[in-house]
Amino acid sequence: MNKKGAILHWTFAIFLVAIILFLSLQGRQENVSLVKGEWQVEFLQDNYFQAERELLEIDAIAKEVGISVIGEIASNGGYLESSSCGNVNGVALWKKDCLLGYDGATVTLAETLLEQQLPEIEFSEVGFTNGLFWAKGPEQNVSTEDNSYFYKASFAIPFDYNLNEEYNQLQQDAFTLVAKCQAAENLQECLNEEKLLYWEVGNCNGDYIEIDRKVVFCASSPFSVRLPFGSGTYRSFQHLEYQFALDFTPTTPFSLVGVTVDKVGEDYLLQFPLTDAESYRLHYTDWPDVMGAEGIVEEIFPQGISLDSRGFVEEHVSIDSPSISSCSPDVANLAYLCDDQVLYLLKDTGLVGLSPLSFAVTATKNGEESPISEFITME
Repeated sequence: MNKKGAILHWTFAIFLVAIILFLSLQGRQENVSLVKGEWQVEFLQDNYFQAERELLEIDAIAKEVGISVIGEIASNGGYLESSSCGNVNGVALWKKDCLLGYDGATVTLAETLLEQQLPEIEFSEVGFTNGLFWAKGPEQNVSTEDNSYFYKASFAIPFDYNLNEEYNQLQQDAFTLVAKCQAAENLQECLNEEKLLYWEVGNCNGDYIEIDRKVVFCASSPFSVRLPFGSGTYRSFQHLEYQFALDFTPTTPFSLVGVTVDKVGEDYLLQFPLTDAESYRLHYTDWPDVMGAEGIVEEIFPQGISLDSRGFVEEHVSIDSPSISSCSPDVANLAYLCDDQVLYLLKDTGLVGLSPLSFAVTATKNGEESPISEFITME
């Protein structure tokens, strides 16, 4: 057989083998499916899509948990249960020297609720960071007879809510209000005048609660955060509300209000209300800059240089609490008690011929002096 004949022979043999193989496979088509993509479709349907459904269910439950945690911690003033700073009628008390525990409280409550709602998943980490409620979950496996699909049972749910920004702003506004009203004798009036628009004086049910100058407040989210509350057809978006209490116990005695001055010959008769102060201080001067002034004594009178050296009178006189009851003081520079008023007859020969003169009285207690409420000027 020549070379050309050999090639034709083997080509024909291979062709026959191919036909036999094809017919053999056709005879077994009832047992073997060669539909293109069938494995991929089964994998998607039975493994991948099932995993996605499980992840969607985790996300849906996590979102409800996040809403519950944010709302409950806010209504408790940033705490899980009771405040380590104290409570006012069951409401958490905020103090500058007592840190809020909202970070730990939100994580603890979130872990508890996730364990209740998703008991089959053990999350290793849970947190609220930069508007996300997130958790790290274990690896899960969706298995069928022929396939397996692995995924992480973690979630990261976005909320229009930044935990630290909210509480930092609330605390800043809270302690600004404390500074403004701490020395106010009529506390409720001061609070109504100075509170921010998104605050209400009273609890979130509208009740005014004040115990020993500790007052309960209800404040809406400073960044207008709204969350879906309720369930079913009653579900609606509502402003997030925080409930907490603030302490307005004054660090100094209250300013004296109702001081009067009358000229009696060359002397001056001062009258002012009796308080629980240990003593009082009388401030008087002919320096015109004090007219209309109020506030801390050291901030009104110049420090470092006396007014005397500038040709003005400046006197600060201590007055003991009255021990003599009389409405007709006959001894100068001594306090008398007349009903609920203190009378003090000031005699100072250095004031003769000076005009105008300005007088103010402050109260002192525990080494602290009250602010000056006003100067009374005599022409």
